[in-house]
Amino acid sequence: MKYSELNEIKSRGTPDFPIELYRIDSGNSRYIMPFHWHKEFEIIRVEEGEFSVCIGEEEYCASAGDVLLINSGMIHGGIPKSCVYHCVVFDPSLLLGRSNSGWREDITRISDAGDTGIRRYFPAGEGELAGQVEQLINALKTEREGNRLLALGALYSVFGLLYRNGAVTGETAVCRHFTGDAKMKAVLCWIEENYADTVTLEKLAEIAGMNPGYFCGFFKRYTQRSPVDYLNMYRIDSACRMLRVSGCSVTEAGFSCGFNDLSYFVKTFKKYKGVTPKQYRKRYESETGAVVGKRIF
Repeated sequence: MKYSELNEIKSRGTPDFPIELYRIDSGNSRYIMPFHWHKEFEIIRVEEGEFSVCIGEEEYCASAGDVLLINSGMIHGGIPKSCVYHCVVFDPSLLLGRSNSGWREDITRISDAGDTGIRRYFPAGEGELAGQVEQLINALKTEREGNRLLALGALYSVFGLLYRNGAVTGETAVCRHFTGDAKMKAVLCWIEENYADTVTLEKLAEIAGMNPGYFCGFFKRYTQRSPVDYLNMYRIDSACRMLRVSGCSVTEAGFSCGFNDLSYFVKTFKKYKGVTPKQYRKRYESETGAVVGKRIF
């Protein structure tokens, strides 16, 4: 994964309607949401199961019906558990239009709020906002006449309810958070580029400009994991992608993802995935009907 994938730069929808709906289940290659960020606003609604999501330095454990809001540029990632969820990703300019109406300031105030300016988690029991998000998702599911207007109406309602329910605090992210985000993004980008090589705690701390002891606490505030745990998780997820799409052997997958010892790779793989690499590939082939090339152990 390259920097451009961590810092997602994608076309969403169309130039005149920059919004995209994603439905994610266990069959999706990005079922486990890697840590990343993008300029667009994102709304997540959990449909089934549980989803542990980290946004900035906070972790939220969401279940069916819960809604999460992620502002522009925020580092986020998550681990689903028997989960199906929808993501709506859109450019806030969609709501601004071309006029200079007073309500533009209300939209801009939310989109510029950064880390601390809006509430992020809305449990299912707070039905009004969740209901509008459900209407938004339903309007985006099909290309039916009038659905764009319905989607826009639902989006305006979501933003309006944020104000009505006191979810917009008026605060902006302080410099400390911006500095922390920049350091964390630099570390994550370096890991994505170098995970297959030797990675040391000292090197990661150096990139962040911190001593190793302080860096561990800093890293865990963002990911809820230690640097070593996150690195192993990323390496195993990378190995999973190789096992799904290439004809490489289990040994090749392990060595290509930074594991220099086969038995340790298999042990670590089973710790994170609950099965061995060989069992993982067989299960994938059985569930999808795919045959992933000819390979040996």
